[in-house]
Amino acid sequence: MKGFVIDGLKIYSKNVSTGRFREEVNLDIYLKNRVEEQFLLYIKIFHYRKPCLKPWVEFFGISKQVKMVVKTINYFDSSFEYFLLSHFSKSLTPGGKIFVGYNNDEKTRKQLEFGNLQLSHG
Repeated sequence: MKGFVIDGLKIYSKNVSTGRFREEVNLDIYLKNRVEEQFLLYIKIFHYRKPCLKPWVEFFGISKQVKMVVKTINYFDSSFEYFLLSHFSKSLTPGGKIFVGYNNDEKTRKQLEFGNLQLSHG
């Protein structure tokens, strides 16, 4: 199991599968400490289809809170959210897009609805 360690927890993909098209890959993302693992979100990656479809990544089914024995992780506005967005945005080629489902992040969802969101990177 490969992955990355962030704030003392391993973040990694599990149940990797092909999607509806040969260019799609589905990932289930989990957090793990020494004694337990908890689901965090789903990621769908579409590599590209020449000549017209550009690559994209979609984050969805995001767990707002991940309750672990040691601590509770609030995903939105966390180092985990920042890491995943940064990691996948760096891997996209020009014209690629990232889509994020903010259904469970009421603050961001409301700001998006009213056009008041100002993004920051850090």
